[in-house]
Amino acid sequence: MAPGPLSIGMHSKKPERSFSKTRAYAVIAALFFLSIILLAEFSPLAGLLTGNEITRSGVQKFRIHILAPPELTKVASKLTTVNQTVKLDRLAGTNSFRLDGGQGYYSYCKLNSNWEFEEIASQKDRDAVVEGAFYSLARESNNKPAIHLNDRRLRTLEISAPDGGARLFVLNGNRSGLITTGAGKSFKIYYIADLKKSPARRIDFKDQVRAIYYDENASRFYAKTVSAKNNNSTAINTSVYPQRLKYIDPARSWEIKSLDIPIQDDAQVAYLSKGEALCVLDREKLRIFGADDGQVREIIYLKDHFKAGENNRKDSLVALPMVPAVLVNDLLVDVRDGSIVDTLPGFTEKSLFAVDYGNKNLYYAPASKTMEITIYDLHNLALKTSIRLGTKNSDGTDREEREDTLKYLFMLENGYLIGLSAKATNS
Repeated sequence: MAPGPLSIGMHSKKPERSFSKTRAYAVIAALFFLSIILLAEFSPLAGLLTGNEITRSGVQKFRIHILAPPELTKVASKLTTVNQTVKLDRLAGTNSFRLDGGQGYYSYCKLNSNWEFEEIASQKDRDAVVEGAFYSLARESNNKPAIHLNDRRLRTLEISAPDGGARLFVLNGNRSGLITTGAGKSFKIYYIADLKKSPARRIDFKDQVRAIYYDENASRFYAKTVSAKNNNSTAINTSVYPQRLKYIDPARSWEIKSLDIPIQDDAQVAYLSKGEALCVLDREKLRIFGADDGQVREIIYLKDHFKAGENNRKDSLVALPMVPAVLVNDLLVDVRDGSIVDTLPGFTEKSLFAVDYGNKNLYYAPASKTMEITIYDLHNLALKTSIRLGTKNSDGTDREEREDTLKYLFMLENGYLIGLSAKATNS
């Protein structure tokens, strides 16, 4: 029997109503997405919705300055596309950089012939091979740290770091490294002979380790230790202070050696493989020791060179890589014999600097002169000149008017000096 009129009517109206609702929802959705597009196009937020964390618009950019040594002749000066909030690291032995934009976004760029940052890989390019070596650590789900090479997972280390506080220190020209985990009495140190393939081997200094010191060009490193018996001591006299230095050079021997060098808790320490020296700066003096035997080479008393309480001075110790010298505030000291070589005007702990080994120059930016670079001749031990970074683009057009502060200074593998400046802030 054919169905009656009532049953036909009841089943035919529901699909029509349902279809009408679907069409209405589709129109509403289309209008919603159209409004987003129009908002992004015409509103002040448009710049925030384009680009990535490294190059998105609406953010002040770095200005790049390319200078040709030894006199630092200007080659180029121009705005880049890179946000001045980005952190840069130069990849060892290359003219390439790792750019960290935060928010989990990173990129690898090289400087092309037009002195522009050209992307060669990003986190989307997991299989891309990037020249150079940038090692870092990541925490695995099993609480074991993994070594990453240029942000590509290299391998997992068979050590535990449950607190997630593992740190990596790269030594010996980017070949070996140290891993530290924990803190206080649970602080542990591991040595890796070859970051690409060697296992992590624990180093036990017996006493509690408070700090480690190293020269990135050598495999040796030093540990500031305190005996468990004296762990609660409050002595301030350096002759009885319980902290001592021990060292090990695992590339040569696994023997741990102790030096009879008492140091204060807040002392600054530097090891220089060039000159085989150990420098200790405390509140009174700089002491220079032989790195092997701990024999005193020289003691420089700060009161003989700096006025007490001068501008609320905070003394600083800066080691020059691959140069047998340190800077104590603005004093250049030869660590081979402890002699004071010269005074470098305007140099402070916050000064940027780069060593030009080919021309034997030190280039540095005095802290009080934010767009000036001073040239110091390390061969003839003499101050040469200072230059101020240019006010015009390399094509001759006027630069964007803004007051800049120099943020980075690098020596490139092709012999040029690169400076990156950012718009000065009031903070």
